[in-house]
Amino acid sequence: MGQTIGVLDCIYENMLEKYGPWQRRVLMVGLDNAGKTTVLFTLKSRNGEKPAPPAPNTMGYNVEMVRHQGIMFSLWDLGGHSTNRVAWLQLLPDTQGLIFVVDSNDKKRITEARDELHKLLKNDELSGVRLLVLANKQDLDDKFTTDEITEKLQLRTLPFDVWWHIQECCATSGDGLSQGLDWLASALANPQVTDLIQPLYDYRLHQQTDTLEDYQRALSSDDVSSAQKSAKGSSEASFSSFD
Repeated sequence: MGQTIGVLDCIYENMLEKYGPWQRRVLMVGLDNAGKTTVLFTLKSRNGEKPAPPAPNTMGYNVEMVRHQGIMFSLWDLGGHSTNRVAWLQLLPDTQGLIFVVDSNDKKRITEARDELHKLLKNDELSGVRLLVLANKQDLDDKFTTDEITEKLQLRTLPFDVWWHIQECCATSGDGLSQGLDWLASALANPQVTDLIQPLYDYRLHQQTDTLEDYQRALSSDDVSSAQKSAKGSSEASFSSFD
């Protein structure tokens, strides 16, 4: 395992050197058969690029570069089988974004998916992470809706500093994937909101935003703008004016 992780670190360092500071490291995880690899390869194909062949199953990962809204995502698709999940923890450092893929049609394992997500987010390395939940296989008839998945995964009980959004999608057709990356790109491009005004972020922005427009409206609110200016001018910004 240690040798494998060393190889992955070298891959990441090479990518960072090649693509520069606008690269964001995003881990894509979820249970086995949730559709993670299909998501990755569909995104790569829609960019007009031919993805690399999948890594052998024994390695348990695929990694591809995907450009979206001016940001280069290094997307790490990590194997979801129970024997591979220990590798998730080894790759948490330097991760800015997390994509959690859920099989909307797998009602028997939704509790297992919830437990794995919450266990993962307890790690300090993911403090303040941007979380995109992809509710995959929405093209099937017998499926959970995004509202049901939100409840089943207990997303509203996540740590206050986890900025999250759920997006319905179909990985095979690509429906919903661009919208999900729209949200993630915007979230990753605005770290100063949480870094500078965490208490206000907790109050204003730790809510599910149904659309990208809702999210951008929250970011551009007068209270947020004022707090950002105040925080930049003082190391101890006062938040009493927001009561």
